[in-house]
Amino acid sequence: MEDELPNPVTQQTTRVAHRGTENRVLLSRFLVREGGNGWFVYDRERKGAALVGISLAERLTKEQAEQIQKTLSANSEKSSGNGSVD
Repeated sequence: MEDELPNPVTQQTTRVAHRGTENRVLLSRFLVREGGNGWFVYDRERKGAALVGISLAERLTKEQAEQIQKTLSANSEKSSGNGSVD
């Protein structure tokens, strides 16, 4: 059984898997965050801005960051690679 919880930052949901009495939250690898110079996509594995090709996903509008986050998340789910977009 899974529930979906809203994420107030990205307006996306996080799936919560239930196993008996144990709950496990499946965290998204990529998050949209506001920085000093606009928005950026944070990569939990890199512990910093996400890579898009050879560039960092930073200094973006919120809309750009959200679109990149969706693309990176979709690519990350399809493969177990580094999650970068070429």
